[in-house]
Amino acid sequence: REASSSVCTPRTFVNMNDVIRRCLRLVDTMQYKVSMDLGDIPEIEASFSDLQVVLTNLIHNAMDAMPGGGSLSFSTRVHADTILIMVEDTGEGIPDDLKSRVWEPYFSGKISRVGNSTAGRGWGLTIVNRIVDEHGGTIRFTSEPGAGTRFTITLPAHSASGMVLSESDNVVPLPLKRR
Repeated sequence: REASSSVCTPRTFVNMNDVIRRCLRLVDTMQYKVSMDLGDIPEIEASFSDLQVVLTNLIHNAMDAMPGGGSLSFSTRVHADTILIMVEDTGEGIPDDLKSRVWEPYFSGKISRVGNSTAGRGWGLTIVNRIVDEHGGTIRFTSEPGAGTRFTITLPAHSASGMVLSESDNVVPLPLKRR
């Protein structure tokens, strides 16, 4: 599949579990309890570097929400014809009055040391949403103030062989697109 925009980098077949592991090697998570429940998922046609941007942004946001430390968990699994990637933290959560604005460009719910809301540039989740969309997926979140946030990314589950995989192991052949 051709990328829908010039923003997206070239695609190869990647495993989201590998993307998660790479991101965790790139980020200092020493003060956090990191757990992983990574399922047996197929490779997908995607941009490894773009998906690394997605996960790194979510990791940094989680860390910002847990300044004194906390738990950060990752899980992956196949569900129907999609792959689910969950990133969950035990941080401050997103206040109810800000939830509808998290995808807006230039909006940041982070508060600086002097008390204004310019601690972040407000592009992180906008970029995350755009990259996930360009990969044919969706991203949503649940959050409770004081209890943490969970982001769930859903991406099409196409294996490198062009097969759609599902939880019930029903495999449906799809034609491979020639480049």
